[in-house]
Amino acid sequence: MTLKLPKVSVCVPVYNGEKYVEQTILSLLALDYPDYEIIFSDNHSTDGTAAIIKHYAQKTGRIGYVLTKEFHYYGEYNFNNCLTLGDGEYVAVYHADDVYYRDILRRSAEALAGDASVGAVVARAERIDANGDKIGDGSFFYENSVSDYDFDAALSDALRIGCSPFICSSAMFRRETIKKHGLAWNCEKYKTSSDLGLFLNLLKHAKIKLIRENMLAYRITQTQGSTTVIRNRLDKGNYFLVLRDYRPQIAANKYRPNYYYSVAKDLLVRALNFTYAGEYARSDRRLKAFFRVFWGKFQFLRKFPSAWLMLCLGGGVWLLNRAIPFEAVRKKLVFWAFKLGRAG
Repeated sequence: MTLKLPKVSVCVPVYNGEKYVEQTILSLLALDYPDYEIIFSDNHSTDGTAAIIKHYAQKTGRIGYVLTKEFHYYGEYNFNNCLTLGDGEYVAVYHADDVYYRDILRRSAEALAGDASVGAVVARAERIDANGDKIGDGSFFYENSVSDYDFDAALSDALRIGCSPFICSSAMFRRETIKKHGLAWNCEKYKTSSDLGLFLNLLKHAKIKLIRENMLAYRITQTQGSTTVIRNRLDKGNYFLVLRDYRPQIAANKYRPNYYYSVAKDLLVRALNFTYAGEYARSDRRLKAFFRVFWGKFQFLRKFPSAWLMLCLGGGVWLLNRAIPFEAVRKKLVFWAFKLGRAG
């Protein structure tokens, strides 16, 4: 039986994306799908983004361009605007710096059309750097062997990796599900982790299906240079703003090791950042809390072998704060510690 595939609205939020937006446009124009529209929602770009999009809109007659009513600091406001655009039964919210593979729309729409209990579809992705060179894939996000995510599976993976377990720029949503339950990116409440808030909220009402093949090249530009790899985050991750809403579920025994792992990782990242900034007393306070997480948590250590690496890194930072007198050497060692932690 051949599935009847409905119209899809491909909506792309963009802000100052002139460096990569042309590559994204060309990949979207080449998608293998019978009925889809492409709409760019511009958050008042100040570079040449608008000119590039309008050029291809005039050249092809297949691209729409809209300007948000006003500029918003959080790009997720523009994501919400995308959910309201177009008239497709399904809406894909893609990113303006990624490259999409020819069959992503067809595979995603087939997954939605084939199961009414699915509210969204996501996919794995190759990761590329600012130059388009491959730097890995997104398989590390997914611990589960299942392709259908329910709430429990998603929360478990989110706790394990310390962020949303889904590659947001691969997502296609059933518009009816979004409208019926008033789903959106809640920037005021969750800030930069509002994608995790959206996905967990959706999973209260529907499943999320994972396409286990790479369907796009997901561009990572924050990994260039020491300050961008380290990200200079000194405050508790916004990810924990989302977890506040799920305390009863997290308190269940099966989630405790995952939660301890996330807390330890967050404390270690902040300790490294404080060391990098030369604030050793504040780094030590985070390290003390970090070591307390490990005290007596043998189940946690058994479940996550990489926790032993974190423990060694924490001890190394503790020594670093005391034994290395030269700031330049200290910063270089912190940078290497981040790279080692990323590899582990």
